[in-house]
This record gives sequence, C-alpha cells and structure tokens, in this order.
Amino acid sequence: MPGKIGCQVRREAAVDSTNQAARRWVRAGAPDGAVVVAAQQTAGRGRLARRWVSPPGAGLYLSAIVRPRMPVERFALLTFAAALAAWDACFAVTGAHPGIKWPNDLVLSGRKISGILLECEGDAAIIGIGINVRQRQEDFPPELRNKAGSLLMLTGKDVALDELERALLEALERRVQALVAGAWREDYCERCITLGAAVRVKCGEESFTGTAEALDRDGALLVRDGEGKQRRVLAGDVSVRGLTGYVDGDWN
Repeated sequence: MPGKIGCQVRREAAVDSTNQAARRWVRAGAPDGAVVVAAQQTAGRGRLARRWVSPPGAGLYLSAIVRPRMPVERFALLTFAAALAAWDACFAVTGAHPGIKWPNDLVLSGRKISGILLECEGDAAIIGIGINVRQRQEDFPPELRNKAGSLLMLTGKDVALDELERALLEALERRVQALVAGAWREDYCERCITLGAAVRVKCGEESFTGTAEALDRDGALLVRDGEGKQRRVLAGDVSVRGLTGYVDGDWN
C-alpha cells in the first residue's frame, strides 16, 4: 500500500533546501509519504534555478517524498497536483481564491505567493512547496517587492503555519490520488489564469507571444502564436499580460 503523505515528518530549524534534505533522506531509505518541513531554508530553490527567499518563520517550506503508482515518465504531472493542493490549502485557511499561473505558481492580486519544485531521486518524486505566509512587502529583496506577496499582505490574515501545513498535506494526499486516477485537468484548468490569456514564452534564447489556448494530457501548454500556428510548450518561462508586477519584460 502507498504511504499516506505525512506519515513521517522531519522538522528542521534550518536546511539548505527541503528538497535537498528530502533527497538525502530518500538515499537513506525514507518511506513513501515522508515529509521534510523547515522553519528556514538557506539555499531555497524554485523552477529554472531561481532562488526562493525563505526567512525563518515567515512561510511554509516543505518537501514530500512520494512513490505514486504511475510510470516514472508521468511523474512530471505531479506538479499540477501540487499546485492544486497549494490552492486548496490557501483557500481552506484564508478563503482567498488565488490563480494558478502555468505550470504551478500561485498568484494572488498580481503577486506570487507560492512556488513548487518537482524533482526525482531514484524511484521517488520529491514535491517541494513553498508558501509565503507572513512576509510584509519590505521583507522581500528589492527586486521582488513588486512581484511577491504573502497571505498576510494580501488577505490580512495571520495564518498559523501548523494549520496551513495540515491543510496542505491533506490536500496533497487527495490531489495525488486523483492524479493517479487521471482526474486533475478539469480542476486545474478552472483555476489556471494562463489559459485564454495573452502570453510571452521564453524557451532558451527563443521568445514569442501568443494566446494560451489549452492544456494537453501531458500538461503542455498549447499557445497560438502571432502567425496562427499552435505551439506546444513543455518547459520555459511564461509571462501573462495583465498580472501587475508579475510580468517579465515590457508589454508596451
């Protein structure tokens, strides 16, 4: 039987990153469903090798080790289950309705409040989730002050970290099970603010603009470019027009 997410939890005052700590635990025999939670990350990471600022006590930083009953080549889909779980948890504790920016960022009032990093180690997937909870605008580095936000900043609610953690682990268990059963795209598309929006896509040195039309069964974003061609985006940086402070580049 698969392990319930949160069956074992390691709590650390500080780690380099919860994903790295989870990797080390996998190598030492971590069970399915084990979770690492840290009060602080000294080298937190996000997608595309970006830094995730993780001051002590200001956010929820955790990584779950899962071995779902699905082919390893489909593990990448877990990022969508994680995004939905983070959405569920934020809604449960604040009543707020963030949007999901493809593939897995949570955005509220135009500011990023949560990010997800999915990695693999052996036969396990490591789902790293960070949610900004108590930061105020001045707590973020200058380059992020117009882009990042927290639940406290944007909802006025000082959420207890343990309450948010419980909500997140319960939601993650439910959403991973649904994903394995093939049920994720409808809920995800309902919450995805990228779909139907004008977007800019950066893939390496190439960039183009277009309209995000749909998501395929593999989670790829289907974008209609300016020449009318539908292009399939599996990886890269996607900016959405109209997200104040959260759009990369100049849309003039």
